[in-house]
Parts: sequence; structure tokens; C-alpha cells
Amino acid sequence: MAPCAENAIAAITAYAYIRFFVDNTSACFIGGLLYAFSGFQTYNVFFNHFHDATAFFPLMLLGFELLVQKNKKGPFAVAVAICATISYFFFACEVVFIVIYFFLRCLDKDFEIDMKKFGLLILEAVIGVMISAVIFLPSALSVMGNYRVNERLYGLDLVIYGENVRIPRIIQSFFMLSDMPARINILNSDKARWASMAGYLPMFSMAGVIAFMRTRKKGKDSWLTKAIIVFGIMACVLY
Repeated sequence: MAPCAENAIAAITAYAYIRFFVDNTSACFIGGLLYAFSGFQTYNVFFNHFHDATAFFPLMLLGFELLVQKNKKGPFAVAVAICATISYFFFACEVVFIVIYFFLRCLDKDFEIDMKKFGLLILEAVIGVMISAVIFLPSALSVMGNYRVNERLYGLDLVIYGENVRIPRIIQSFFMLSDMPARINILNSDKARWASMAGYLPMFSMAGVIAFMRTRKKGKDSWLTKAIIVFGIMACVLY
């Protein structure tokens, strides 16, 4: 898929997800563009398979919300099937994200879920994987023989990067435009140069994020603020 089409789809799917929570269509439009042209998207423009995953991932979050909040059955299973079909590798990452997302959403007092809806989430997730099995299963089986599957992290390597510039580079990526991979970056490191460290948001950077988190009514008590903190910590451990 061409990068222009991937960015367009990413903007549309992000818009649809944000629209579930926000009534202001202009704000949703801006949010969709921020997602489609974020630092991650622009930095990884030469990795087309990265953009395939990010283009459709908002559909999984939207399907999740539709099932739990609106009791609409089917969209979540379809979204899971699409994401699993596109990339088995990114799908594994998306599953981890969805699990964490579920617990973070449970912190919101307006998020109502019971055992029946929880069971439906599991059922539709399984159905989605089964739909994609025609591609997902052969892909998973083919990589089982890859030597990298058996690589492990031990000791402090589980929580601390071996490179002393990696954490500063991660922090830099949230506040500054990403250096192009082919160029020497500010905190020079050959490995960090290719590490997809690109958390920058166009126009707003972290200033907009911090402003939201400090908003008295909507920001400080929002589940999104808790999510930002959780994923910020995870970025410094599992980037």
C-alpha cells in the first residue's frame, strides 16, 4: 500500500475513533491528522509494513468501545481480523496494548462493563483471529524456526537499555522533530538511529499533552492522563 494511502486511512480511522469520544468534528479532524502525521509515521516512512498496522489499528479500539459502550456486536471481531491479517508481528503488540487499554478504561467511572460484555470481548477476539487464520496461522508457524524467536533478555536488560544515550533519545523524541535515520542525530548512536524513536506530535509536541494533563476538570482525573503516564514509563523500558 502506498504511503499516501496509508496516511489517508490512518487519518480516517483515527478520526472515527476520536469521534466516539469528542463531539467537536474540527477537534476530531485535527486529532486524525496528528495521528496520521505523527513522528512515528514520518520517521518510519521507509517501512511500509509499519504504516499498514498503524492505519487500521484505531479500528480495533473503536470496535472495542462500540461493543462495550454501545453493545454493537461484530465490529471488534472484524477489526481484530483485519489487524491480524495485516501483520502478525504488530498484531502481538496490539494485543498487549488492548489488554493494558482495557484496564486503563476500567479506571474511568463512565466505563461500564459486566461479565457478559467481557465474555463477548473474548469471544469476538477469538472469532477475529479465527477469521484471519488463513494468513495469520501460516505466518506464525513460519517464524517459529527463526533464531530470533529464542532470544531472551536477562537481568537488568529487562528494564534498562544497554546504550547510555537511549533514554535521552526517547525523551528528545517527544519534544523535538525526529532526525532522519540516514543522518547523524543529536545524541549520536548508530543503534539508536534506527530504533524508530519518534513520539513527536506535529504543532503541539508535548506542550499540548502536558496542557491537557494539567487541565483541572478534564485532564487531571481523566483515564487518558493515567494512560499517558503508563505508556510514557513503558516507552523508557520497552521502546
